[in-house]
Amino acid sequence: MIRRLVVLGAASLALSACADEAPGEGAQVQDASPEVEARAVRVGISGPDLDACAGYGVVSEVPPEGHSVHSAPSSDATEVDRIANEQGVTICEMSGAWLGVVYSQGGDAEVDCETSSPVANVQDYIGPCRSGWVRDGAVEFVAG
Repeated sequence: MIRRLVVLGAASLALSACADEAPGEGAQVQDASPEVEARAVRVGISGPDLDACAGYGVVSEVPPEGHSVHSAPSSDATEVDRIANEQGVTICEMSGAWLGVVYSQGGDAEVDCETSSPVANVQDYIGPCRSGWVRDGAVEFVAG
């Protein structure tokens, strides 16, 4: 029994050593940064008696090409959009250094993103506007 465990252990070490081989020497190359699963922005976090999203802010200090909006609260998540300086955003949730925001396409302030009325339960945002995750340093809080 002990001899069988020693043989299995040696085989495991040999297989793990193959994983460290350089490409072209039989090793499979794995992506160093696994893809981050998308996470929808949620509304209703403040409860059923308050607005679906509790805060409002304005994007500030954005590079000329716009600020990245990600599919999840991580810089490794897929970039889904870019928003411009002075774009208003409704802040629906926070996750670490990330804000889950809802915003109208092109910054049109006349569009109702349906975040200023209560919702019965916490749920993913599925309204008419865009949503995603931005670094909290990109948004200057105005209200909430």
